[in-house]
Amino acid sequence: MSLREITSPDEIRDTRSFSHLEWGAFLSIDDYNHREEIVLGHTPMCKNRLKSWGLYIEDGTRVAACETLERPALVQCKDGKIKSTSTFSIGAVFTPKEHRGKGYASVMMKQMASGIPFKPTLTDADIIKATGVSDVDQTLRVTPLWSDVGTFYEKFGWIGTTDLQYVFEVDGSASQNGVNGTPNGTNGTNGVNGHTNGTNGHSSAVKYLSEEDVYRLADVEASSFASDFEKFPFKGSYKCGIVPDRTVYEWHLARAKFLAKFAKVPEPKVFGAQIGDSWMAWHHMYNARELVILRAKLAKADDLVELIAAAKKHLCKDGFSDQINKIILWEQEREWNHIVDGLSYDAIDQAIEKSQGKREHRGSSIPAVMFVEYKLQKDAMEFVDHGKLTWC
Repeated sequence: MSLREITSPDEIRDTRSFSHLEWGAFLSIDDYNHREEIVLGHTPMCKNRLKSWGLYIEDGTRVAACETLERPALVQCKDGKIKSTSTFSIGAVFTPKEHRGKGYASVMMKQMASGIPFKPTLTDADIIKATGVSDVDQTLRVTPLWSDVGTFYEKFGWIGTTDLQYVFEVDGSASQNGVNGTPNGTNGTNGVNGHTNGTNGHSSAVKYLSEEDVYRLADVEASSFASDFEKFPFKGSYKCGIVPDRTVYEWHLARAKFLAKFAKVPEPKVFGAQIGDSWMAWHHMYNARELVILRAKLAKADDLVELIAAAKKHLCKDGFSDQINKIILWEQEREWNHIVDGLSYDAIDQAIEKSQGKREHRGSSIPAVMFVEYKLQKDAMEFVDHGKLTWC
């Protein structure tokens, strides 16, 4: 059996005809191909960086497939030095029904773990521009994935982290949790950046964020990522983080806009909220019925209460609450705000409680990571800042 890159457009579409059964919610196969090739495939994050792979048996039959996505990242070494490198996220791991139960997925992942598909295509200049760190070391390449099958990938060397998250229920009523009024500029009117009259009974003004607002904030955060990343403690020999630049947001938001008509909801025009120096950006996941917080940057823990209330208000007032009934915040955002922004865990927990959030295990999309270089795979590594934003 051999692992090979799938380069023929026709064979890539044939591969998608199988994965469509798993991930093509709302979509016909033609719409699914359009989303992957045109809507997402042409985003800067994916263009020339997304590759398809197949496992083939002796007669040439493809029995399993997956994708890899190359993205710039930082790795801090045991000596304290921070270096730039490439990560190769693995996604869309799929075995057609007729080939399941024969160990093909395991064979494919073993061959993936051997480093076969992880040859960088990003230039050093591309990586330096994204990370801000001029020391590029591709021997430190990393391969993350987000497991939907528990600890399955650990047997091949991937190290799992946490699947903890916070869930905020949305009941769909117009004034739930004390949220009154309508987000200005939603539903296609002007003034998406206008202010609300306050949320959750407070007088503080909350600004709703347009797509361009989110990109502007992402640019600012990406420019400081190296210094923020350095603040993270790590127990092992290395730590790794994917750069949270605007290209990651572009991919998520393009997905949400394209899928809206198939989910029979308005195309979203509001993608986050801001109060003072605190902000969050979100992604509408219609098939999971979730508004997932891609990023929450908090200057004060109490601002989280306002921002969650604003998110609930957006769903209820802008026509999404029939399709989306909960807001999801991954545990990694709490950790990031504690370490980078200096907020106490207790204060964040109190804000989550005030917002009627509950902590639970997700049971899916479990972040896991491994070095590409075999000689490094036995070294302990911390995968930091690996929340929903960098998921793929």
